[in-house]
Amino acid sequence: MLLSNALFCVSATLLPQIPDGAIVVSTFQDSFGPISGSGGLFLVDPRVPGPPVTVSGLGTDLTGPSPFGDAQGANSVAVRDDGTLLVGERGPFVTPSIDLHEILIQDGVVVSDTLRPLGAVDPFGFGGAIEDIATLPRGDAVVAVRGLMAAPPLNGAPLAIVTSAGAVQPLVVNGLSGTFPNALAVDPSGQTGYVAMANPFDFSTDLYSFPLPAGGTANFIATVVGVSALAVDSSGQLVASLLQSGVHAIDVATGAVTAIAAPGVTNSAVAVERATDRPVYALAGDSSAGREVGWIDATLTPRILTNALTGIASDLTVMPCPRRYGNSTPGNVEYRWDVAPGVGGLPRLGNTNFGVRLRAIGGQPAGCVLASAGPVSQSVFGVDLLVDPATAFGIGMVPPSGVMHLPIPSTSTVGLSLCLQSFHLDSGAPQGVAASDGLRITVLQ
Repeated sequence: MLLSNALFCVSATLLPQIPDGAIVVSTFQDSFGPISGSGGLFLVDPRVPGPPVTVSGLGTDLTGPSPFGDAQGANSVAVRDDGTLLVGERGPFVTPSIDLHEILIQDGVVVSDTLRPLGAVDPFGFGGAIEDIATLPRGDAVVAVRGLMAAPPLNGAPLAIVTSAGAVQPLVVNGLSGTFPNALAVDPSGQTGYVAMANPFDFSTDLYSFPLPAGGTANFIATVVGVSALAVDSSGQLVASLLQSGVHAIDVATGAVTAIAAPGVTNSAVAVERATDRPVYALAGDSSAGREVGWIDATLTPRILTNALTGIASDLTVMPCPRRYGNSTPGNVEYRWDVAPGVGGLPRLGNTNFGVRLRAIGGQPAGCVLASAGPVSQSVFGVDLLVDPATAFGIGMVPPSGVMHLPIPSTSTVGLSLCLQSFHLDSGAPQGVAASDGLRITVLQ
């Protein structure tokens, strides 16, 4: 089936959000350093090189400058599936509160910014920060902090859970060494976390895994020099940014480190694009090398997307495309869209290899798929309906493989979206009908 303009209609948004597929980069300002420019947030196209979009409407706590001439701004960033950005602050030694920001944006402008205070910076230290953020499947987040006073709400804990409702809870993980957590990642299941504990005197980092969401005893993986960021690919392998030597894969079972690519010096951030399982990266820059954001293709070649950031690039995240939304309605079998990795790459204009995959947990994926121009969230006879019945239409039956090929013609239009949901006869479901979660696909350039 071709996703022509007749099929691929403009979709309403679930919430104000960043564009599907976009890379979001956080930066901070260092008034004493060699790199000029304010910090903040920037939106970068996932494949088309060009200048970034600067997110407007941020406060000085995320842009700088600090009134005390020290580093201040956006130090870490993650995104929930509903489009909410989670942004962590970096602040000087007199900062009364280091906050996690829950930000909604529309057309590059902040429309909502909710603060979750994590604690005051230790006045006898060297500043404080939320070093990294990793989201959990239901919208909660794990955060790693440094430089905060041993007082509520974290009481000195370097790791914490911030729930989707805004509660802040220390995450107790025993057996960690090192001075502070420098990088954090969570596996696709949300049951295992990974943290890099920094030893700033020799630039080494000790890597650990730990159980989620309750915490517990850490398991040592390896000591690696210069880990600045962590991510996890769809197979559960760690992908690490090493400050001076590029992007590497780390086997979580053996600790073996394998080079993937070396985009440049001052490698400060890495993430994994769900649909393709390809790494995206950021370079912090220095007095002679520019700041850079790019992706690493299947030939392990870095592809530069922009080098026009301001401030020091500290972290990045990717808004998934396609992306899941809503909850499934299971019966004897649970049906979920599988987007990591996807089928045929990103849904870009002219991608005739694009497709989607449905996973049946405990059975076969046989059923039908409905599409609509926009998402909804309604309960109909006990089924969570996630496609709009006013515009819904059938696009076919799910084959035994669960894979449906949906080629995108070059005559389609960038930015057009489609929402999908599958339905299945299932005696264990409400009224005998089970349904998948929703899947939103947006045509990218």
